[in-house]
Amino acid sequence: MQLFKIIHLIKNAYLTTFFLMFSFFVLFGKNLFAQNISLLNTPITMNNTAGEIQFFNIFQIVSNPANLESIKKFNIGAFSERKFNLIELSNHLVVSGFSLGKMKIGIIIRQAGTSKFNHQDFAFCLSKKIGENTSFAIQSSFLKNNISKFIKQRYISAQVGLVTLLSKDIKLGFTASNYMSFNKQTTLDNAYYININTGLFYEISKQFSMHLNCSKTSNLPTCFSGLMTYQVHKKIALKLGFGSITNTTNVEVLYSGKKMNWALILAFHPNLGVTSGTSISTTNE
Repeated sequence: MQLFKIIHLIKNAYLTTFFLMFSFFVLFGKNLFAQNISLLNTPITMNNTAGEIQFFNIFQIVSNPANLESIKKFNIGAFSERKFNLIELSNHLVVSGFSLGKMKIGIIIRQAGTSKFNHQDFAFCLSKKIGENTSFAIQSSFLKNNISKFIKQRYISAQVGLVTLLSKDIKLGFTASNYMSFNKQTTLDNAYYININTGLFYEISKQFSMHLNCSKTSNLPTCFSGLMTYQVHKKIALKLGFGSITNTTNVEVLYSGKKMNWALILAFHPNLGVTSGTSISTTNE
């Protein structure tokens, strides 16, 4: 038994080292660049870098893989939306995560667009506690854009994430990510772009909480977003969010059952109209 434990520890050490080296190479290497594709942006209600303290939802790892540390058992969730009621801007997401002892593993699969013009994304992330109240995570993604029959773009993305509990009511989150191109040519003047996100979650009471997020991509305006959650009932929560760059307001109604969570999301843009989305996920209890 002792031999198997040693082998298991060595395997985890090699796996962690590999992904750390791979992710940091991609993150800080040369010929890197990022894209600002609006149809890939998940709703503001999922853009929660710090995550929540008392309630874990598998979609929290989309904005920060370090939120995986709160997972207790296998979780899976699916999200679908059609931005501004246009099929060309449809966005579908499947997220799952599970625990392997002290190591937490997450998988994110995304499909956006139509059969002719689309974006595909596969991400794999690892999270581990590095202190009593702090968790660190790394994520590697493979992305593909099909712009036309003859133009296909491929990228590798790397992300590092960190969450720490400052107090019993306040939680801080941080992520940094970038992209490496497999394409022979790029039209960008600057070959190096990086995206940084910082989020703060404050649980004011058991019924009311708020989250503030700041996102900055090189050579692009800083984006601020906020989210307020009110627990109407022990099983029903109402969320209201906003984003500064997109000038969009999001409303989410979340129902938490014994085994499943259901959510209806509506986003309102002053010029482009309404976006509707829905999600379903397993509970963490």
